[in-house]
Amino acid sequence: MLKSLQAWNTHQTIADELGLTRQAVSNILENLANSATCGESCQNSKKEPFKKYLYRTWKQHTQDNVTTHFGAFPEIYMQNLLGYCTKPLDIVFDPFGGGGTTVDICKQMFRRYYVSDRKVIPGRENDIREHDIKNGLPEDLQKPDLVFLDPPYWCQAENQYSKDTDDLGNMTLDDFNDSMAKLFCEIGKKKIRRIATVIQPTQYKNDWKTVDHTIDFAIMLQKKYVVESRRILPYSTQQYNAQMVNKAKEKNDDLVDYRDLTVFRLR
Repeated sequence: MLKSLQAWNTHQTIADELGLTRQAVSNILENLANSATCGESCQNSKKEPFKKYLYRTWKQHTQDNVTTHFGAFPEIYMQNLLGYCTKPLDIVFDPFGGGGTTVDICKQMFRRYYVSDRKVIPGRENDIREHDIKNGLPEDLQKPDLVFLDPPYWCQAENQYSKDTDDLGNMTLDDFNDSMAKLFCEIGKKKIRRIATVIQPTQYKNDWKTVDHTIDFAIMLQKKYVVESRRILPYSTQQYNAQMVNKAKEKNDDLVDYRDLTVFRLR
């Protein structure tokens, strides 16, 4: 029944494939979600239950997932995000699927997922759909309960994902913001309950002019969404070398050493 967690499959298509009624499929999934052994049966792993953060500074200085994909979102962060913002069988949409962390944690926590990316990494084709979000939302996307956005943003990720000029990471700031505004508009039209964004303010790659993308996103969303919560995800200070530190001293500026994880709620 794990195939039913792929949110491009409806309960009816699963029922047709298995020779069951739609109601039977719904009942099976509900029973699994409510079962005390759901965690074991759905995780298909021997991992211990995840550590739930009790404070809004989430510290995880080392990567905890197998993928070496650039900008991979730590599993423990995704576990906490889904734990706080979703419940079993909720649909999570991630259009910047990358290495597949969202897929893996949705399977562990029995959330339905629709994960896509403009280029799918080899080996993840069964769980990540090929789709360029700049062309709009996927036509077969059922209404999600949470949209998770970890975009390859502007010059901070330049040439890290591809060298295509239409890659978000290779765009100018104006084009990046325009693309994100259009995406937020499409999400707002569907009246999706929550949007979670994770992004680091751009600084040293912008001649030390800080751009707080989270504030920009909040302005784009303000007509339909309010900020529900904001968490700080610190980086290790080791991301900066001695030259960067000396440059910061010359500029009389402090270094950005965190990402924002912000949850927006529909008004």
